[in-house]
Amino acid sequence: LFLFNLIPIPPLDGSKILSSVLPRGLAFSYDRFRSYLEGNPFLGFGLVILFIILAGGTFFGFIQSLAHAIAGI
Repeated sequence: LFLFNLIPIPPLDGSKILSSVLPRGLAFSYDRFRSYLEGNPFLGFGLVILFIILAGGTFFGFIQSLAHAIAGI
């Protein structure tokens, strides 16, 4: 679950982390975009759902493999 939360799409926490590692000019533009999405939660969650639909199989397959490796399965 913590890896899912690191996806850099607002309202997830990864969006705040991405902002801190971007160059200043790009971070400023990204912060404006992030604040817009945080002000419109349906749009932000819509992007998260779109990410799950488009990349969900690959992303969650990786997460499942990682969980199995940690659990020793």
